[in-house]
Amino acid sequence: MAVRLKLEPLLARLAAENAIQEQRTALLDCAKAMTAAATAGDFDAFLSADKEFDEIIEEACTNRFLISAVAPLQSHSRRMWYAGATVEKMDRSVSLHVAVIRAIQQGNGKEAEAAMEALIGYLSET
Repeated sequence: MAVRLKLEPLLARLAAENAIQEQRTALLDCAKAMTAAATAGDFDAFLSADKEFDEIIEEACTNRFLISAVAPLQSHSRRMWYAGATVEKMDRSVSLHVAVIRAIQQGNGKEAEAAMEALIGYLSET
């Protein structure tokens, strides 16, 4: 998680700066899917939307070295999160993901970086 905390805010900033409209729209779909999963208490649906969130941001980032470093860490973290998942943790995680999505949607790199730092910080605590 310490490595994710250093790398993923940069990933989010680059995604905000480089995402095309199709990627921004796909991230909004992820936000909707995450919110629906949280409402239903469906951890599998949340994790599926989370994986899609990661993949879209990686595609928008365009830095293949950064993506190569982060991708395996995300998979491992997703498994760890699932092992201790609760509805309350999912609710908080969704709101933090949505903040990242909103910043990327608006093309605000600095805000995306800060929102991702908050998200990864939270995930580090849980």
